[in-house]
Amino acid sequence: MRARIEINGDLAAMLIAGQFYASATDREAAHARVQALADAYGIDIELLSEAIQDITVLDARNREKLSTWLKSVAHTFEDIGHERAELMGRLQRIAEMSTLVTA
Repeated sequence: MRARIEINGDLAAMLIAGQFYASATDREAAHARVQALADAYGIDIELLSEAIQDITVLDARNREKLSTWLKSVAHTFEDIGHERAELMGRLQRIAEMSTLVTA
């Protein structure tokens, strides 16, 4: 799951939550993914297969709660980014006003 963090309409970052399944996985597809990861990164397939058993499958209620939480955190970062951008703009204007022009 993810939530966008935008500052002044531009994508600044992406907040990502993981280490869970959003829905139950097909055993054959999961085995193929595990095999591909093991092959690509030189990981012991037995250890990887064991570790993947511990990944939680989120139900609809928990997916909704996580989605709400991610959006809330993303909005908090957006608010902080907007405040910082405004402060930097004010500081820039102060610096421009206080610069002495020599003739």
